[in-house]
Amino acid sequence: MKIYSFTQTVMVCVWLLLWSVTHSKSSQRICTTKLRIPRDFHTLETESLGGNGNINNRSLSAWSWTPHTSSHRIPGVIFEAECRTQFCSDPNNQQQTELNSVPIYHDTLVLQQDEHDHSCFTASFQRVAVGCTCVWAKSS
Repeated sequence: MKIYSFTQTVMVCVWLLLWSVTHSKSSQRICTTKLRIPRDFHTLETESLGGNGNINNRSLSAWSWTPHTSSHRIPGVIFEAECRTQFCSDPNNQQQTELNSVPIYHDTLVLQQDEHDHSCFTASFQRVAVGCTCVWAKSS
């Protein structure tokens, strides 16, 4: 009899969840009373944002982080990038009108808690802006 580690078991569960979400045409509903989130799972906002060296402030296409909080979703807080200006800056901090600042999106897996049965979750992807980048302005 082979005994699997906790990490291996969690990895298999996550893989099955991702597989079921990506291979289904609609959202997948998951009902279990065994879903437990450790108390220290969520980090403080300053810990989450500081890990990237404040790249959002140093970028030529700077952005700000806006937290979106829900007590009925995992993750409970999703930080979304908002481009600070329409145009990008050069290294001397002068705006370059021929370069537009646009958001970069990523589809993030979320679990939404059922309103009536709190042991049930619906797995789906949510499109989240994760940063901004410079692109050439569209010409007409």
